[in-house]
Amino acid sequence: MAENRVLLPSPFRETPDEDPAEFWRRLEEYMAYKNIGPLNQLRLVKAMLVENAQHLAEKLDGAEKDTIDHLKVAFSERFIKPSVVRFCSACKMFGKKQADNESVDAYANRLRSLAKRVDIDDATLLYAFVFGLRGKFASFVLGKNPAKIESAINDARVAEMSLGEIAGSDIGFLSQQVTENAT
Repeated sequence: MAENRVLLPSPFRETPDEDPAEFWRRLEEYMAYKNIGPLNQLRLVKAMLVENAQHLAEKLDGAEKDTIDHLKVAFSERFIKPSVVRFCSACKMFGKKQADNESVDAYANRLRSLAKRVDIDDATLLYAFVFGLRGKFASFVLGKNPAKIESAINDARVAEMSLGEIAGSDIGFLSQQVTENAT
């Protein structure tokens, strides 16, 4: 029983701090893991939409909520892909800068979350990622000229370790080695 509570995502309320795409992804993973049939999937999704989100299921006509696939389309159109949400997420993504105390991985994860809402390709995510990196990291990554987002993230990790600017560290591993060898 405890396993079910851990794996099942929290109900979706349509609050600003919730990620509807992540909610739906986790719910689908749970239903697949539990091997839940289509009729019970439909029941579970309706039960997981609460408070403000419950109105979605109530307002839909019969053909929009008669199958799990139809309900998924309605959910996506309402919560995941409205143009205003995509526009706001795109603005946020290109306006996000890596914070002084934020690791490369934390910054990359933050951008990936926003990218899910916008549904952008990897090339655009790569540009947003490099654009928002702190100065030294961006210079290092640009010098490597990565073709893929994963390469850029790995290059930024190397810069982070080399320059010793991981949150909480005073000196980088490579910088430390150079200093020790010089003495």
